[in-house]
Amino acid sequence: MKAPEPGPSNWWGAAALIALLLGQSACQQIGVADVPMYQEVGFDQVKPVLESRCLPCHQGDYLGARIPDFRTSREVYDPNRQPPLVVPGKPEESRLLDVIYLSENADTAMPPLGHGLSMEEKNLIGEWIRQGACWPDGETLESEAVLDMKQR
Repeated sequence: MKAPEPGPSNWWGAAALIALLLGQSACQQIGVADVPMYQEVGFDQVKPVLESRCLPCHQGDYLGARIPDFRTSREVYDPNRQPPLVVPGKPEESRLLDVIYLSENADTAMPPLGHGLSMEEKNLIGEWIRQGACWPDGETLESEAVLDMKQR
């Protein structure tokens, strides 16, 4: 039996095997994911992103409009909200990911002011949702902007 000749398909298989043996995914090599595979993403990692990038506006009533309140988990996980903001374990069904991954030029992209989230922040939130979006009981978010206003 003749050994297979070296070719493109054999090269990719060898490259994938080497990447697996080194403990890195091929996707990371081309910059697709900034969160390493199988890294546990806890609320403590997502909380600063939500506080700094979402909470300045998402506190219930904002400029006369009723928007979801991110200070607690109640409205974030509200099962009656359609489409749901966060569906633990199902990032593809979570509206939050839809709006943060939109182009900054889109009308419904979030955040609407300033620059969008970095790819690292987006991937962190997506992985947190995929892993179950754990929000510890009693945990609340506080915006630096709101804290500054309270101290005045």
